[in-house]
Amino acid sequence: MNAVKFTLSGKNAFFKKPEVNTYYYFTFGQIHKVALLGMFGAILGYDGYAQKKWTKIKKGQSIVKEYPEFYEKLNKLHISIVPQNERGYIPKKVQLFNNSVGYASGEQGGNLIVKEQWLENPKWDIYVLIDCDKAEKLADNVRSKMNAFIYQFSCKAEFMEDEQIGELYYIENGEAYFDENDILRRELFEEGKDLFI
Repeated sequence: MNAVKFTLSGKNAFFKKPEVNTYYYFTFGQIHKVALLGMFGAILGYDGYAQKKWTKIKKGQSIVKEYPEFYEKLNKLHISIVPQNERGYIPKKVQLFNNSVGYASGEQGGNLIVKEQWLENPKWDIYVLIDCDKAEKLADNVRSKMNAFIYQFSCKAEFMEDEQIGELYYIENGEAYFDENDILRRELFEEGKDLFI
């Protein structure tokens, strides 16, 4: 088996936490697997939460576990997310912007002032073990579609047209770099000189 490695980085990132207070929307401190799978699903053309036809449960029926197409198809991928910021910590900053579409707020004037906590200059190395057809398809598609996807995904921030999100590497015998618990063995990357081809 082989693996692919790429660096995901940017000026800002926001991974919304479900808990919210009156004043701010909070972000997780790191990218999580579901957000990464959602990005991969968009690259591969799978449906997400917005396209999912949810089953309506009637009173007395048991809850049916349903997931979006991207999660159902990609949740078995072996992925490692390695933060590259100093000591693995990504600084956060509160961003303020107006949502003035009219229907965003019931207040007079229809202007909603949004306060979000954003990650500043996040950077991760992402490793995906190519051990199934879906991982192989992802490896084939990720280089050609990743840059275009990131610019569409990051509609709140402004990016330069030629801004890169990182390099894509192909790793031979990628399974050797994961232990029996599917944890990335980072020490091998520090030692290996001819690791990436």
